[in-house]
Amino acid sequence: MSIAELEELGRQYCKQKNYQKALGAFSEAFDATAPPDITYLDLRAAVYERLENFQAALKDGKQMIRFARQDARGYLRTARVLQKMEGKAQTALDIYNLGLRSVKAEDKAGNLRLLQALRDKLTRQLSPPKSIDPLTVLPAELVDLIMEYLNFRQQVNCLRVSKHWNVFLDSQPRLWAELDLSLAQRPVLPEFVRKCMYRSKMKIRVARINRLRD
Repeated sequence: MSIAELEELGRQYCKQKNYQKALGAFSEAFDATAPPDITYLDLRAAVYERLENFQAALKDGKQMIRFARQDARGYLRTARVLQKMEGKAQTALDIYNLGLRSVKAEDKAGNLRLLQALRDKLTRQLSPPKSIDPLTVLPAELVDLIMEYLNFRQQVNCLRVSKHWNVFLDSQPRLWAELDLSLAQRPVLPEFVRKCMYRSKMKIRVARINRLRD
């Protein structure tokens, strides 16, 4: 039986879900190729994936890379299998990156573009979630309570976090009732003091003046 016939036989066995016979056909086809044709390792690895025999599929994927380092298919298969294995996502990403460094740029099958797309998708999945602005999820009363643990200088720095923070802190007079410039490292402009008084609704209870510019 020719290699092409063995391949077709293996595909027919797959359609019939006779996976053990499919494995035999693809193995025989691969053994008959010289030099080794990784097409049949890829087909066999796909069958192992269906059987959830990921270790065997991974072994074939690694063999594909060893026999054809500039062919994207080995990296695609290996990374795909690794993604199905628990705790192997980062290793899969490493394989994608290795493939992008190794595969020829003139890849005509479009597998290089697929390699890039899958690498980018996995990179996004592994990226840490975007930080959440606590002002958007916490009650104002709780934020107010948290702010009480900050000294005056830290409180002023919070004004610079974002426009949202600036507006919120501007609307909390109680936070500005104690004007403490004792930690000021540079001269303080009178205009800043006036803004603090405005934020407190002119109800400053305590004022510690330091480095106030004339």
